[in-house]
Amino acid sequence: MILTLDARLYGLKHAGIGRYLLNLIPGLVAAAPDTQFHLLLPPQAVSRFSQANVTPMATTIKHYGLQEQLLLPRLLATTRADLYHFPHFSVPLSFHRPFVVTIHDLLWHEVKNRQATTLSPLVYRLKYFGYRAVVRHVVTQARAIITPSQYVKQQILNFYPATPPAKIHVIYEGVDPHLLRPVSSQPSTINQRIYLLYVGSLYPHKNLSLFIRALNGSIPLIIVSARSVFQDQLRAQVQAWGLAKQVQFTGYLSDQQLASVISRAQALVQPSLSEGFGLTGLEAMALGTPVLAARAGALPEVYGQAALWFDPKVPTDFNRQLNRLPQQRQRLIRLGHHQAQKYSWVQTVVATLKVYDQVA
Repeated sequence: MILTLDARLYGLKHAGIGRYLLNLIPGLVAAAPDTQFHLLLPPQAVSRFSQANVTPMATTIKHYGLQEQLLLPRLLATTRADLYHFPHFSVPLSFHRPFVVTIHDLLWHEVKNRQATTLSPLVYRLKYFGYRAVVRHVVTQARAIITPSQYVKQQILNFYPATPPAKIHVIYEGVDPHLLRPVSSQPSTINQRIYLLYVGSLYPHKNLSLFIRALNGSIPLIIVSARSVFQDQLRAQVQAWGLAKQVQFTGYLSDQQLASVISRAQALVQPSLSEGFGLTGLEAMALGTPVLAARAGALPEVYGQAALWFDPKVPTDFNRQLNRLPQQRQRLIRLGHHQAQKYSWVQTVVATLKVYDQVA
């Protein structure tokens, strides 16, 4: 079989989907030596692939624009693949060859407001309608849809009830093995000995503003997130609330630095109003760090009984659980290790290859 995989978001720069591809692609290539993989990659990633069954293809075609709609179908067609896999919903409207798509969430269906974008109202409206058209095309035309949780599968069925449930395959992600190697001798980027930790983007649905107000400086908070407009907005809020000394922004950290910071935290917090999976919390559990999580999205499904749960819209509920943390810490560490062991990239690869075989 010839399979073309759109890996334009490959790499840590692209956060969740980039890490998904970092772990998925090597596993697929190793587990299916008789499959010829054509990988559409950012130019800087091409040199990472020299396997006999891989044809790396450099491209600078960006997501979400006219380039993607007009140029990407031509590039995809040159591979003459039996099957195509898009690890993101962004599939050209004119593309009608056999394909599988991974839909990680339907956030824009859930959170439709101007606070979640820096675009002008007109551009935002146009992009939103374009987004809905692309997702409708994907859900209708894909031979199979992969989701990282039952929660996202149910979202698709709710928004697109004509979709056959059997078309949607829930394939959980795995704990990143490269993140589980903390280097204790590395110089710490953290100037606090006791702290809570948040890792991820700072879009409004991540609920950091309400969470920080609830915390109110009672314990230092470390935020690991790439620099963005939303980080600048949150920094300004923290400054205005007089909490600048209690909230530290680290910016990007390497995998080794991140593992070290996670393993030293009192707890990792997940206050988000919606999540399609919640990989960071599992990685914290694997590193022996307790997790305090919002009872929202896919988080209860993925974390099970291994987290302390709070209502993300009720600040006092978080404080109540934070007060319980010292007594619950050892229990959470034990349950967290067990929970993290349920999620393996090997299982993700095997299940993904099974989907390919079913629809190719």
